[in-house]
Amino acid sequence: MTALLDTGFLLAVLDADDQLHPSCTAALLSEPRPLLPDVVLPELAYMVLRELGYSVLVNFLNSILDGELVIEKTNQDDL
Repeated sequence: MTALLDTGFLLAVLDADDQLHPSCTAALLSEPRPLLPDVVLPELAYMVLRELGYSVLVNFLNSILDGELVIEKTNQDDL
């Protein structure tokens, strides 16, 4: 089974001070090929900038560019 990542989960992964950070990070690391829906990116970017700052967002986007996460594009069948 493949995990779809959502905003709240990824915020917990990115925020070391979040109470759920350890468990969410462990869950993410245990997934062989997690998918990041493209529709999550705008909300996540807004919340990361608001809560965690520019450098965290840049590091996260670089991890996508480096292939650590796969962006799953929404298509008509998903609607």
